[in-house]
Amino acid sequence: MAITSQWKYYCKLTIDNTKVTSDLANFPVLLVWTGSSSTSNLPQSMFDTNSAEKALVTGNDIRFSSDDKGATELPFEIVYFDVNASGVASSRAQVWVKLTSIADTTDTVFYVWWGNANASAYAATDTFGRNNVWTNSYRCVYHLNSLVDSTGNLANLTEGANASYATDRFGRTTGCRYYPNTVNTDRTPALGVGSTTAMTFTLWLKRDGSQIDYNGFLFSRDTINAVGLNFNDTDKLRYHWSDQGTTYTWVSNLTTGTDWSFISLRISSSVGVYRLNGTEATNTTTHNAVNFTSARFYIGREELVDRLFNGWMDSVRFSNTTRTAEWVAAEYNSESSPQTFLTVGTVNKTSSTNAILFSLNY
Repeated sequence: MAITSQWKYYCKLTIDNTKVTSDLANFPVLLVWTGSSSTSNLPQSMFDTNSAEKALVTGNDIRFSSDDKGATELPFEIVYFDVNASGVASSRAQVWVKLTSIADTTDTVFYVWWGNANASAYAATDTFGRNNVWTNSYRCVYHLNSLVDSTGNLANLTEGANASYATDRFGRTTGCRYYPNTVNTDRTPALGVGSTTAMTFTLWLKRDGSQIDYNGFLFSRDTINAVGLNFNDTDKLRYHWSDQGTTYTWVSNLTTGTDWSFISLRISSSVGVYRLNGTEATNTTTHNAVNFTSARFYIGREELVDRLFNGWMDSVRFSNTTRTAEWVAAEYNSESSPQTFLTVGTVNKTSSTNAILFSLNY
């Protein structure tokens, strides 16, 4: 079904090419409304209930395209879209859009559309729905405002009774998870990716005080393998990569603070690279293949009883590939400062000569 001027408003979003150090393909970009345009990269009028340019309070009318005619739609996921009647300062949104390509030499432009009172949300399985945002070797993705895996790989978390929802780094009151030094925490199902030396783990974390040596925050252990991310006794990042024949651990020189921190770990057969915000630490060593067929990961603990994380976590992503340094740097730039990664243009009203050709996938 083709739609023309039923979408009343559109706005250009421009990615600053200096925030990207290599061309990227099928890259998920973060869009947020934090209550203030100074820290957001979505149009303010979408959240102004007194404005003619307001979006539906459900966000069901939101669409994205790579062109200003709306002919080429882009997959997107709305994690939350909260329009508060008390004003834009109390509204919050988190949206991810998968761009086919991002250039490092020229700015990349795409468009957000809204303003159709009759629009319905895409289903997760639709062509431009949630599942198709996370197709580029993502095994599971947890935004932790719920226990749902956003990839469509059906890896939803099993809830730990002692973990709870908390305010995320964008000010959404139930936008992340708090892990209070407990054994009863969230866990993934078996990842089912087989034997591999290629994995990337990405997340946001905020410590609630100093951690005990070996406290794990993303960890898998069984009778054969022990793989995961944890701390040493001075809050430095450490990782384990152990198979049946080799047990290996490495402590980086990266010390976490008590503010929200971006953390990634990239593993290949010959190197492990930790990233803490804008700084990397590299460990050149041989990693043997680990079988992840039946491996499950705990979020907020190592599986040994006395190795328990105390703090907040958000945006946990597992990739069954070794991401490039350029990919992870772009993730950090997009997520740490959304308002500088891309700029918001002027809101435009559509006309009969500006045909918007969205394909609804029902």
